[in-house]
Amino acid sequence: MIRVAKPGTKFIVGDENEKLAQRYENFPVVEGSYGNRSQTIPAPADLLPAGMRDVRVRDEAGRDLYGPSFRKPRPVKE
Repeated sequence: MIRVAKPGTKFIVGDENEKLAQRYENFPVVEGSYGNRSQTIPAPADLLPAGMRDVRVRDEAGRDLYGPSFRKPRPVKE
């Protein structure tokens, strides 16, 4: 997405965090997705491409989701 986005485009990502996963790990329908995790579910801000601007990570939806946001940098004018 970043490759084809215009410079300055804002990206917002949302996914479940560890708090929500712990609540759901005993529900039969989704326990296979959440049970037996070897590590907690962190917001993947460290996986964003280098050079992104305005990087923020917030808990959303009653703190059940994480929401990293960032902007694609504008080219530097020479």
